[in-house]
Amino acid sequence: MSTDLPPLKNRLADAASPYLRQHADNPVAWQCWDEAALRRARIEDKPIFLSIGYAACHWCHVMERESFSSPAVAAILNSRFIPVKVDREERPDLDEVYMTAVTAMTGAGGWPLSVFLTPDGLPFYGDTYFPPVDRWGKPAFTRVLLHVAGLWKEQRHRVVEGAAELAELIRRRLRPPLIAEGTDSLETILEDAVRKLEEDFDPHHGGWGAGSKFPPSGTLQWLLRRVAYRGDANAERMLRKTLDAMATGGLRDHVGGGFHRYTVDPEWQVPHFEKMLYDNALLARVFLEAGRVLDAPRYLDVGRDTLEYLIREMRDPSGGFHASEDADSGGREGMFYLWNPDEVRAALSPEDADWFMERFAILSEGNFHSHEPFHQGWSIPRLETPLTPGESARFEKIRASLRKHRLKRPAPPRDPKIIASWNGLMLSALAEAVRALGDKAYAETATRCADLLISRHFHNQAGLRSVLGDQEGPPAVLEDFAAVAVGLLDLHEVTGETRWLRSALSLTRTMIDRFSAGGLEQGFYRTATDTRDLPMSAVPWQDGQEPGPNTLAMAALRKLGLLLQEDAWLAASEKWLLAHAGLARRFPEAVPFLLALMEESVQGPVTI
Repeated sequence: MSTDLPPLKNRLADAASPYLRQHADNPVAWQCWDEAALRRARIEDKPIFLSIGYAACHWCHVMERESFSSPAVAAILNSRFIPVKVDREERPDLDEVYMTAVTAMTGAGGWPLSVFLTPDGLPFYGDTYFPPVDRWGKPAFTRVLLHVAGLWKEQRHRVVEGAAELAELIRRRLRPPLIAEGTDSLETILEDAVRKLEEDFDPHHGGWGAGSKFPPSGTLQWLLRRVAYRGDANAERMLRKTLDAMATGGLRDHVGGGFHRYTVDPEWQVPHFEKMLYDNALLARVFLEAGRVLDAPRYLDVGRDTLEYLIREMRDPSGGFHASEDADSGGREGMFYLWNPDEVRAALSPEDADWFMERFAILSEGNFHSHEPFHQGWSIPRLETPLTPGESARFEKIRASLRKHRLKRPAPPRDPKIIASWNGLMLSALAEAVRALGDKAYAETATRCADLLISRHFHNQAGLRSVLGDQEGPPAVLEDFAAVAVGLLDLHEVTGETRWLRSALSLTRTMIDRFSAGGLEQGFYRTATDTRDLPMSAVPWQDGQEPGPNTLAMAALRKLGLLLQEDAWLAASEKWLLAHAGLARRFPEAVPFLLALMEESVQGPVTI
């Protein structure tokens, strides 16, 4: 087709996202998700190939090396598709829509997300990672590309009809399901939910599920509230078992501090090595709360250590906190974090080396199995039992030497963009540190972060999802307004400074004006109502590894309703909780942060 458009070329070199810039040298003519790319797809009547990932994603790097760096793959993508690359951390709203589509088509999701769209942006085929050759039960990426291009050319009507049907399914899934609950009270529903959680609990290793284990921060927050408010012995048993497993296992970076994103095994031993700001902010808060509620100093130590890692390694000179650290270093997954006896002896005295290797299971043959040949003979530091106070003191003396030696290795790349919602979670964690540890220095750290968020991310009505240096990312989404508002309210509580209350109130009013899905009790759209580049809008109801956008929004409404006697806001949050009580009863692991909010609502406010 003849057009007046310039030749397609890779446009990612000037992107604000480090993840997008990682693909700037690909022969694929990557476009940003914007009107220019969407308009081109319509004019040239080509399907869009949408690839969504993020900077710390190991398999995103794998697909980039195997496929997106290939001239043969690029030739097909550039001639038969409009290839578009998106950073899911910049556009969680886009990711939600197209992840819902792929999950509906395949029954599973993940990153990199690979989706084929009509020129109007409706998905019709997709999956996650595609290998370069037929492997692991998946077809080679080039075979997929040629097959989809053939369908578009020869069976267009079927593709378009299927995309329209799938769009209706996605629209339904992007709204909260209606589950009638009769007249049961929240109290009864919470009791049913905790029984369901007990059924799914792993009594041997802690946590939930029999496969990969992600840190269940929301569930732990809920269980903590049941212990604090009710003295629930079963909740405390599950809570302690899971906290101890995460604190001693390979999920935790014992040498450098902080937690990896998840483990590939149910025993919490073998991590997928990337580190995310949101995980560590949430876990720091949970361990600090647990130390305070359970009078357990070792949990306070884990929470403090996690925050100190974030402050030391992830804080930007501006006062905000960076998004993530990669799983790979020097092109090898996890090698920054692994040890063998020779490396330990090079870092420590003979006596300390022997103690560290025995206590942290550093074996000559390695202590885990992997498909990567370079992992052979290496070990993940982990503990069978928590360190005693004396052992902890000894370990603190040698950690600096271990860290110093580790820094001789290629460091994992960091994604230095500052994401508003994740920094809002960090404000809440720092406020809890002031409360649990009595250390005002954490309030000063939080103040610098809050000042940045207010002056940079929310200097206008639209707000900014992310910033990187002097570059500005896309507009803020619902969780940015809500998480920062909640974080500011937490900071107000521990400092007494009314400016944080005023700022939280301003953000919440803007959130109501720009994101409401109807009456407040009906929740909020994830994107502002004037967003034009999405094929459909979501009213998110689930929590994930982070609190769900509407869970955060209702937490902000509830807290401000209590503080300022805004009865309409308080009533709206309570109606949302009641409307979603059925979800909490049947799928407690899907809405754990919402359950924690329900527990607080049933308990009622503590007034001083």
